[in-house]
Amino acid sequence: MTVSGAQEFGDPCRECGYHWKQSFESLMASHSQIHSGLSAAVTERNYRTKIADTAWSVGEYVCHIADNEHIWAERLATAAEMAEPRIAAFEQDALAAP
Repeated sequence: MTVSGAQEFGDPCRECGYHWKQSFESLMASHSQIHSGLSAAVTERNYRTKIADTAWSVGEYVCHIADNEHIWAERLATAAEMAEPRIAAFEQDALAAP
């Protein structure tokens, strides 16, 4: 991937509505809010429900969030140990392919 997320997916993202230009404080608040709301909002009954006007179901969004957090936690931890931190791009669709 040689383009930014905004270039690749639009700003806001065409699939999920994410806005790329946010402050650190805003991102951290959103992260906390998402986590506290997931367990209350996602049930076995609605897990497979497709969200209107989006590409994914409720469960697919939960998996997307978990996958991204896992990937980025590893990538950021590795970068933090580097003398000159760099984070290489990755192709998320290829990574998600079976």
